[in-house]
Amino acid sequence: NATIRYTTDGTQPSTKAGKTYAGPITISKTTTLRAGAFLAGHIPSHTTTSSFIFLAQIRKQPRNPPGWPSKWGSTTADYEMDPRVINDKAYNARVQPALTSLPAISLVMDPGDLFDNTRGIYTNPRSTGAAWERSASLEWIPAPGQQDSVTTFQANAAIRIQGGASRNPGNQSKHSFRIIFRGKQGPPKLKQPLFGPDAAPEFDGLVLRASFNDGWAIHSRTKDHPWSAFLRDQMMRDLIEATGNPQAHGRWTHLYLNGLYWGLYNLCERPDAEFQSSYFGGERKDYDVLKHIGGHVVDGDRKAWDQAMLLARGGVTTKSSYDQFKKLIDVRSLADYYVVNLWAGNFDWPRNNWFMARRRNPAGPFRFFSWDAERSIRDININRTNVSDDNSSGILYAAARRNPEFQVLFGDRAHHALFNTGPLSSNRVKSLTARIANRIQEAVICESARWGDAWTSQPLTLNGNFIPNRKKIENTYASKRNAIFLGQLKAIGLYPKLTAARFSQHGGAVSSGYKPTLTAAAGTTHYTTDGSDPRLEGGKLSTKAKAYTSPVIISATTRVRARVKQGANWSALTDATFTVRRILLNEILAENQSGIKDSAGEREDWIELVNVTTKTQDVSLFWLSDNPRTPKKWQIPKGQSIGAGGALLIWADEDARQGPLHASFKLAKSGEQV
Repeated sequence: NATIRYTTDGTQPSTKAGKTYAGPITISKTTTLRAGAFLAGHIPSHTTTSSFIFLAQIRKQPRNPPGWPSKWGSTTADYEMDPRVINDKAYNARVQPALTSLPAISLVMDPGDLFDNTRGIYTNPRSTGAAWERSASLEWIPAPGQQDSVTTFQANAAIRIQGGASRNPGNQSKHSFRIIFRGKQGPPKLKQPLFGPDAAPEFDGLVLRASFNDGWAIHSRTKDHPWSAFLRDQMMRDLIEATGNPQAHGRWTHLYLNGLYWGLYNLCERPDAEFQSSYFGGERKDYDVLKHIGGHVVDGDRKAWDQAMLLARGGVTTKSSYDQFKKLIDVRSLADYYVVNLWAGNFDWPRNNWFMARRRNPAGPFRFFSWDAERSIRDININRTNVSDDNSSGILYAAARRNPEFQVLFGDRAHHALFNTGPLSSNRVKSLTARIANRIQEAVICESARWGDAWTSQPLTLNGNFIPNRKKIENTYASKRNAIFLGQLKAIGLYPKLTAARFSQHGGAVSSGYKPTLTAAAGTTHYTTDGSDPRLEGGKLSTKAKAYTSPVIISATTRVRARVKQGANWSALTDATFTVRRILLNEILAENQSGIKDSAGEREDWIELVNVTTKTQDVSLFWLSDNPRTPKKWQIPKGQSIGAGGALLIWADEDARQGPLHASFKLAKSGEQV
C-alpha cells in the first residue's frame, strides 16, 4: 500500500516533493528519474535513480539549457557541446559512436547541492571537508558491445569536489569529484570489480579526475595546452606499478551530471588507508597515510614520518643510520618511485602531489604512491635529479642518494626499468602510450566539443592537438629520453659508469638445455643462479658467484643475476629469469575465412598449443587471455592434456555452449596479444 513518488529534476522525492506514480512514465528525452516509496508510520525507502540518455540530444547540448543557472557563483557557466566540433566533417559522424566508446557514469543530485550560491559544491569549489559533501546517485552505464567486468549498477553515495589548484574557477571550470561510500547516504562500500580481477573488489571511495594540467579545460596562461594529452597521470601510475609497486588503478569514463554531458574523466582509486588494507592486508586503522606539502595526515598519525624527516635531515651515510632509515622507508619503493618520476621530469613534485603510506601495526616502512603527475613526460632534457624539498619525499631521496648502498640499489632499479624490456624501455613506453591513447582517442572528440574552447577562441581538437601531443610522447620522449636520463644519473653517482652485462636472450621461455651467453664491454662478469646478488653489501664478491667463462646451461627454470666487476667498481645488476617451457602457444588464426571448421561446422578463430617435451603434459586449469591486463580470462577445463610433441586446438569463439575447448573470447583480426 506504499505510495511511489518520483522526480525528474535531480531532487530526491519525498511526501512533499515530486509526483505520485500512477502508471508508466513516457521517456522521450534525456531524463533522470528518481523514485522512492512512502508509507505512513514507516521509514521511506532508499531513493532509486535511473538515467535515460538520448545521444542525439547530447550532441546538441545547448549553451543555456532550460532550468540550469547561467553562472556558477561568479563564473559564467559552460554547458555547450561546441557546434564547431560537432558539425566539423572530420568528427560529425563520429560523435555519437564516441559517446559510447567508453562506459559512462551518471551522477544525479539536487541541483541546489550543485549550484546554489550558499550550499552548492560547484559554485563553492574551494570549500573542503565533510561539511561540503552532498548526497548523490551514481550509475554505471557500460559501453555497448565491449567486454567489461562491470555491468549496469546504481548506488547512492556522497560527493565532494576534489583537487588543489584545479578547484579555483579562475584556473578551470571542469572540476574533479571525490565519491564516498560510508553507509550514511548509501552502502558502506561499493562492491564492484571496477578495475578488473587483479584489483580490489570493493571500495569506500573513488576519485573522478578531470585531467587538470594535462587537459584542455585549464586556463591557457598555464601554457599546458601544447602538451595536453589527458593520459599522463594514468601513465605514471601504470609505469610505477610495472616496477613491482602497487599503485592506484584507474580507467576512463564519460561523465553525465544531472543528464548533461560533462566530459572525459579518469576514474581511479585513492591510495588512502582503505586502499592500503585492500592490497597489503590488515585493517584501515593499522595504517599511517600522508600526502602533499608538509606531510598532511590522511589516516593514522605522523610519528613515523617525523622520525624519518629527522633522520634524513641528519644524513644516512653510515651503515647504522641507513639501517635505521630502512626500518622507516621501503628503499626499493623509494628508488623505483624516484627512477620513474625523475625519468618523467615531473616538475609539479615532490613538494606536492604524492602519497606515502606505512603499516603501523605491525610496524612497516613507508611506501610511495604516484598522485596527480600530470606535469610530466614533456621536456626530454629536463634534469630533476637534485630535488631535495624538505617535508616531502624529496629530502628522503636527497639523504638516501648519498649512501653508497642506496646508490647501488638505485642504479640497479634504473637498469631494470630502462633496459631490455623494462617498463621505461622505449618500446614499452610507446606501447603503454598507445594503449591508453587508443582507449580514449574517440572519446576525446566529445571532450573537445565540451571543453575544447574553455580558454581558447578556437576549440582544441583531436586531430589538431591530441594526436600531435600523443606523438610527442611516442616519437620523441620514448625514443630520446633514456640516453639523456642515464647521463644525468651517471653524473650524480646514481648509475655506474661501468657497462652492465648483457644476455643473448634476456630471460623468458626457453627449452631445456638452452645456453644463454653473457657479454660485457670491460671487466669480469660474475653471476649466480640461486637468486642471490654476486655483490655483497660493502662491495665484496659473493662466495656464491661464479666468474663467467662459458654459457650457462638452463635445465630448469632459473634466475640468473650478473654483474661486471673491474677493480673496485661494479656495474648495475643484470637480472633475468629463464623459464623452461613445456607448452608453446604455437599458432593463432584470427580470421578464419577458409580453414578448418569446429564441430558445429563453423569457421571460428583458433589457438594452437604444442607440447615441446618428450612427456605428456597436463594443461588442466591453464589460463588463456587476449588481454595482458586480464590474464585469467578463460581457463582450460580439467582433464585436458597434450601428448609428447602433440598439439591441442582451442576455438576462440566466445561460445562455451559448443564444448569444453571453446574459449570465452574472440580474436581481433586487427591484431592483439594472446
